[in-house]
Amino acid sequence: GMIPKGWKIVPLKDVSNVIDSLHITPKYEDSGYPMIRGTEINGGYLESEDLENAPKVSERVFKEFSAGHKPMKNEILMTRVGSYGVASFIKTDKPFCLGQNTVVIIPEYIDNFYLYIYLSTKTTKDQIEIGLAGSSQKTLSLRNIRTLLVSYPEDGPEQKLISQKLNGIYDVILNEK
Repeated sequence: GMIPKGWKIVPLKDVSNVIDSLHITPKYEDSGYPMIRGTEINGGYLESEDLENAPKVSERVFKEFSAGHKPMKNEILMTRVGSYGVASFIKTDKPFCLGQNTVVIIPEYIDNFYLYIYLSTKTTKDQIEIGLAGSSQKTLSLRNIRTLLVSYPEDGPEQKLISQKLNGIYDVILNEK
């Protein structure tokens, strides 16, 4: 579609770092560190209370699964299998690790919340549907995530203004739900 003058269209990998989870299922424990899997990523915000119901893993497993990266506040999580392409914005400082079939997206050259909202749009969902792999269970590949096209204003203040406006609207929508 058309985009405004002064905007760019680039692959996601050009404005962020996408880190995949390990492709193994660990042993869960009665207590320990939360592990976020696709079933815990439901769109919207991932907050501290969401971690309470997540499966727990030992400190050893947490360190193993966090060796590449520990997800942090204001980063984005996305599912790869099952309910693929669902994104959540991290709003907690509490430590957790990524479970199987998830990725963390770390915005680098784009406003974090703007990118989260963009990844939740119909435009992105349509791109995801085109790039799906697998026959019985659709799988969103890491390569397909990294090559999703993102349109954004090059002007940082314009990105921030859009992000602030959308954040306010998004908060109202979530409160109404």
